[in-house]
Formats: sequence, C-alpha cells, structure tokens
Amino acid sequence: MYGILCEKPSAARNFAKALGGGRGVFEGDEFAIASARGHLFELCPPERQVDASLAGKYRDWSVGLLPWNVDEIAFRRELRRGGKETFDAVKGVLCGCSDVVIATDDDPSGEGDLLAWEILIEAGIASDPSVTVWRLRHGDETVEEIRRAWRAKVREPLEASGAYRKAFYRQRFDFLSMQFTRAATGLFDGRTMLRQGRLKSAMVALVGDQEAAWRDWKRVPFFAQRYRDEHGNVFACEDARRYASAAECEQGETGWGRACTVEETGVEAKRRRPPKLMDLATLSALLAKTTGMGAKDVLSVYQKMYEAHVVSYPRTEDTKITRGQFGELLPHADRIAATVGVDPGVLTHRVARSSHVGEGLAHGANRPGTVVPDSLASLDERFGAGAADIYRVLALSFLRLLAEDEGFEMRHARLVERPDFVSKLRVRTVPGWTALAIEGEDGDDGGDGEGNAGRFGGTALPFVHEGAPKRPPHPTMAWLMTQLEKRNVGTGATRTSTYSQMVEDRKEHRLIQAGKGGRCSLTETGWHSRAMIRETCIGDLRLTEAVQRQMAAIADGTLDPERALASVAGLVAADIRRMEANGVELRRSEGIGMRARPAGPDDFFEGVWNGQEVRIKRLWGTHRFTDDECGRLLAGETVEFPATSKNGNTYTAAASIQKFTYKRERHVGVRSVDRVPETWSGHAFTGEERARLEAGETVEIYGAVGRSGKRFNAAVEYKNGKINVANWL
Repeated sequence: MYGILCEKPSAARNFAKALGGGRGVFEGDEFAIASARGHLFELCPPERQVDASLAGKYRDWSVGLLPWNVDEIAFRRELRRGGKETFDAVKGVLCGCSDVVIATDDDPSGEGDLLAWEILIEAGIASDPSVTVWRLRHGDETVEEIRRAWRAKVREPLEASGAYRKAFYRQRFDFLSMQFTRAATGLFDGRTMLRQGRLKSAMVALVGDQEAAWRDWKRVPFFAQRYRDEHGNVFACEDARRYASAAECEQGETGWGRACTVEETGVEAKRRRPPKLMDLATLSALLAKTTGMGAKDVLSVYQKMYEAHVVSYPRTEDTKITRGQFGELLPHADRIAATVGVDPGVLTHRVARSSHVGEGLAHGANRPGTVVPDSLASLDERFGAGAADIYRVLALSFLRLLAEDEGFEMRHARLVERPDFVSKLRVRTVPGWTALAIEGEDGDDGGDGEGNAGRFGGTALPFVHEGAPKRPPHPTMAWLMTQLEKRNVGTGATRTSTYSQMVEDRKEHRLIQAGKGGRCSLTETGWHSRAMIRETCIGDLRLTEAVQRQMAAIADGTLDPERALASVAGLVAADIRRMEANGVELRRSEGIGMRARPAGPDDFFEGVWNGQEVRIKRLWGTHRFTDDECGRLLAGETVEFPATSKNGNTYTAAASIQKFTYKRERHVGVRSVDRVPETWSGHAFTGEERARLEAGETVEIYGAVGRSGKRFNAAVEYKNGKINVANWL
C-alpha cells in the first residue's frame, strides 16, 4: 500500500480529487493520503541542543561565550506548537504502509523534502528497511498534472535525497547564524535586538547604502552646448565640454550661436519581445508601489488563490513555463482576457515563444491558473482584498505572450555643420504587447529625443543645457528585489517573505519601514544594525551567494556539509572583532552608547528584592550603577542618572528593578521608568512644565528645532512614554 504525504490539507484534497478519494485504488495501486501542515518540526533552542552541563553557556547571550563549538550541538528537532495532533494523524496513515510517497512541494530550496523527511525520520519510517520511499514531483495540483506525476514517481531513499541534504544544511547554517544576532545585540547595547541573517543583513546593507547615497546626493549643475530642432528633438555631443556656468558655456567654442542643418543618417527597424514572466518578489514589489499592498498580504492572498487553482504555485524560481503549461493555459486565454478587460483580437501570436517557454522547470513562472474567475470583483469577495490586483497583473503578464512583438523604428540624425552632435528618435510602428500595459512597470521609450512629432526637423538652434548627475533612486521594494535578483540572492518567495518579516516585525525589532509607493527605508534599529555589520561576513552579499553554492555542492554530493558547518565558527569570530571595532567607531562618531564585551562577575550585583534573591546586571547602557544606587534599587526605589540616547543626546534616565517577560520566560532586572525628558527638539523643559506633562496636561513650547533644522511652535503632551505634538501653534 502507498502512503502519500502531502504538504498541506489543500494539496491532500487536490490529490484525493485526482486519484479518486482519500483512500482507494488508482491504476491498480492501493493508496492512502496523509497531510502535514507545513513544517511540523523545528530545531530545539540552543540550550537544549547540548549536554546539560553546557546549557547555561548556550542560553547566555554574552558575547564572550561565542563562537559556539558546532561539535557540541546535536541539532535535535522538536514538534512545533500545535503540531502533535497532525503528526499523530500522519503517523496513523503512513506507519504500516509498504511504500511512502513524498508528494510535498518541489521547492528549489528543498524545503518540501526537508519537512517530509523530518516527519519520516521522527516517525521511525526513514530507518525502516521494509519501507520503500518514493518522490513525486508535480508542477501544479491539477488533476492531469497529479496523475502524470504519480506515474513518473521515482524511488528516492534518504541517502539519495540531495534536496534534503541541502535544505538540512541551510537549516543548520541559519540556526548557527543566531550567533551573529547575539554578537551584534551584545556589542551594541545589550537591549536592542539587532536581528542578523544571510538575507536580512544583505537587505539592511543594500537599503542602508542606497538610502545614504540618496540622502547625501547634492546637485552640482553643469552647462553644455546643445541644439534643438523645430520638433523638439535635441542634438548632443557625447564628448562636449561641460562648463561651470551658463555664461562660460555661451562664450565657449567658435561658431556657437549659429543655426545648423539637420541631416537624417539612417533608420533601423527593430522588434521587442514581451518581458519575462513574473516571480513573487516582482509581483509583490509592483503591488506595493501601485496599491500599497504589503508583502505579507500578497503571500497570504496568493496562497488562497493557488489552493483554488486560480493562480499557479507561488514559491517558484522559474521565469519561463513549459510547453505543457503553455498549452494548458492557451484554451483559457480568451476567458482570461475577458476577465481583465483585454480585447481578444490583440492576442494573435498563439504560438509558444522560445524566449518564454523551456523544459526541465520545477513549477513554471507565476501565472494565472486553469480556473478562470467570472469577474475580478468576485476574487476580492472570495479571497480577500488585493486578489483582483494579483490576478490582473498575472493575467496581463501571461496574455502579453499571445500578443505580437512591439515594432519600432530607431531614426538617427546629425548636424551638418557640427556632425558630432547627433540625435535619435524612437517611433513605434506596431504596438503589439505594449497595448497590455501593467500599471507601475518602468517605461522605456528607447531613445534620447525629446520631440513628439515622430520626425526630425530641418534646422536646429543652439541652447544652453543645464544638467546634473542623476540622483541615485530612493530604495523601494522593487529596487531591492531587483538588486537581490541580480546577485542571485534568495528566491522570489524567500525575498518576499523575509522582506515581509522585516517590515511586519515588532516595532522595537523592525529593521525596514515600508512607505508610500513601495518606498522603503531603514528604521533606527535598522541603521544601528547596518553600522554594526559594516565590513562583516554576515553583512556581505557574497556570504549568501557562497551558502547557495555550498547547498548546490552538498546536493550533488561534492561537499561534506559537516565540513561546511565547521567554518561558521571562524566567520563568527571574525565578525565579533569587526563588530567591536564598528561599535567603537560608532560611539566616537555619533555618541551612541555602546557596550563593550562583558567583563565578568563585577558586571552584576546581588541581594534581596521584594523578598527574593536576585542577581542583576550592573551595566545599563553606558551607565554602571554605583554601590549606593544598587542598594537603592534593591530597596525598591527608582534611581535617576545621566545617560546618552542612541542619537547622541544626553538626558536623565530613570530605572527600577522590575519583573518582565522575555522569550516567554519570566525575568527580574533593571528596566526603564517613564519620565518626561529634560529636553525635546531643543526645548529645555522647566520643572513646572515637566510636572504638568506628567499630570497629563499640554504645554506650549516656542522655538523648538525640527530634524530639518527649521524652528516651530507647538502644544505638546506626554503619552506612552513619549512627547507628542497635540497641536501646532
């Protein structure tokens, strides 16, 4: 009997539909279907991965205890919260089967194989010599594809699963990567969580560098001689001299100021094929720009649509589709066009293009599914807000393959008297696929001409052109995804999910802030993270590229994963040294309070607080509590002391010993007590003003200084531990 393991209940339902039920016989083979719910297992916390005598070391976040010894770590698994019932149900179906078929998703990263083998290993099936394990790989979950995949399944024992090996290596590498988070957090201030990881750190570095380049750009104008004909076409010389002022430019070369004759020098007929199909990252970035839809929402809504066959498999790396997938969608083209308001008469190229169709693909590019909705409005009602936008973009992206190539002429001209001055003009002759425009896509007119008449004039007159180096673009989600794709870092799905985590994280841990039009910028925590990972291994894009190469080598058996994992300790040690230096530089340049590496027992004070014995860190930011302050804290008092904020401002902090929860565990330690700050935006509060603010009243202040340096007047209030503007004056 075959026990079929699907990744999630929706997949199990689709397999049941294709094979004739949850149990039964298909083409002579008896089968029973079981369903996981994604990953049922996860690696245990560090302190439970080692011998009990080492648990304290691996629980402690002290930087001095890093790097870890990978030989001490067992990489044990445990059931995720709420996973026991599902695991027991899966075991109930699979145990006792002579054959087990892994029918989980065929992810490029191997995650589908990893989650399946975790179940089989923990259930004891993987080590049972009487059980034959098969791998079934399906491009989507249509009836025809599932039946095709069933007939093409292959035997694949654990030792032969390269996909499992590479995914398990990636899982262990990322587990060890939490050391970079501990190092950055501990060497910063010990309180602000600076999450690090291969993709997270790469995103922080890219966004931060680009945002800094955009912010620091200054317009430095230049002036150059150019000509313009009567239709507005501009003639320029690539090697023309640039002047510092318009006056210098006008007095430049002999002959300047005379009209010149335009001479056409040639016409090139060109064609342009439709753009490549989309991946999830490109789709998410486009929707963030045009609709403001968050990456998390795109993932959630898309998954629901996929389970109903309205769109294709989400987590794919492919930018092409197979001939079979093209042929499967082709009969539905007119209905898809009607749903999104496209004239079927435009779809005259109904033959597969080699540029967009290939073989040996995993799932094929993101595209519409075989279930075509009657209307876009019905999608939002059924799957949630944004479903119609997702479908419209994917439909247009696919339908463009059925339209003709864009045709255009590139016309060239020069000036007879000054032949180095040239112009080119792009004239569209066949709209083709460009008639199916997707809102938010970057346009491309293909030429430098400014004219709109579609032809050159007869005479060009001189003018002084004022230009400046182009300002670097502000980072956006689309820009970030393009940079990661160029460097082959992550897949479209992992880029999208990681970006979503970084913008949806708890406010104090959030690294990236998403803005209007898809713009993104680093949060304060993000800037601190960027500063700490400067010139580190974890902050280098090449690390992720190297890990991906290692995963490929591990999959094909040319690299020992244990050897690869052993190298992580060296990376951590090198990064700790670099982070220490980064911390010193940051403290010196910006006045941000940084923590040095923990020094030992003197960093703690002990005593009885609230009837219980406590041992508490003596260092709070840059302040080390005196013996008197420690005694007052133990007595339950609130202690005030001078401190430096993360932006370099000096203020009076207040703290007391409190109980708090961290990582679901109860702790006792020194925590901040809200106090009205002594200064805010350059205004020094008087004692009376602070008392009124603490009492919940508003206070009028005049001549405060904003971040841009401009002065303002406002009525302010103190809420939730912060000064807020109640009214502008």
